[in-house]
Amino acid sequence: MKVTFYSNFLTHHQLPFCLDMVSILGDDFKFVSSMPITEERRKLGFKDLNSSYDFVVRAYEDKEQYTKALELGNESDVVIIGSTGDEFIKERLKADKLTFRYRSRVFLEPPIKTLLNKNLRKTIYERHIKYKNNKNLYLLTSNGYGAKDFNKLGLYKDKVYRWGYFPETNYYNIDDLIDSKEKNEVLIFYGLLDLYL
Repeated sequence: MKVTFYSNFLTHHQLPFCLDMVSILGDDFKFVSSMPITEERRKLGFKDLNSSYDFVVRAYEDKEQYTKALELGNESDVVIIGSTGDEFIKERLKADKLTFRYRSRVFLEPPIKTLLNKNLRKTIYERHIKYKNNKNLYLLTSNGYGAKDFNKLGLYKDKVYRWGYFPETNYYNIDDLIDSKEKNEVLIFYGLLDLYL
């Protein structure tokens, strides 16, 4: 089975999921990054993971990588697509192949304000309404409001699954943690005690 995950760039939020997929599928799993990590994210402490892993296809880097990203959109058995455009999956959507959109919510503002925004309306139509009859198009919501927002638009009825970030879980021995903590001196404020006595 060939699985491809598309997004803008690889982050620590997606990395554990991707590493698990590689351990299961090997070379049949790819993450397609549509852009380099932004300077804004770097300043927040994000690392450039696009260049750190062999399973990442950097579609922005050159024609060969871009072509590979397009091919994966057509030949993968399963595609998960998050924060990137549909250019890589246009043919896939026309063919009604198994595809999961990965989104949070539609209405970050009151619904009427969102729907009055011409650009947002166009995006909602092009990515969701246009393909609402696709039997193999599903929604993975990354928060508690996404399903409700899309259902208000009559989309993804009975085709929504919970999704999210997959940070690595670290397990610690509680006794070792307590032993490694610095010992604090007990401070007694006699003046404050007098107030309560």
